[in-house]
Amino acid sequence: MGLKSFYKSIPRRNGETPKQKFVRELSEECGVTPETVYRWINGTSRPDKLKQQRIAEMTNIPVDELFND
Repeated sequence: MGLKSFYKSIPRRNGETPKQKFVRELSEECGVTPETVYRWINGTSRPDKLKQQRIAEMTNIPVDELFND
């Protein structure tokens, strides 16, 4: 499952949606803006190797599945 598929699988709820929370937590953990996280999700840019590893840890999905080009 790629990062975009993972993001799309997050359910919608009221208030801060789980999707918004995921983006916020990822941006805080990786030290980037939420806009950068959305670029990673959409595939217009790619995080460096260390950030890829951290994202894999947070999502429990191997790096090669998250970022398979």
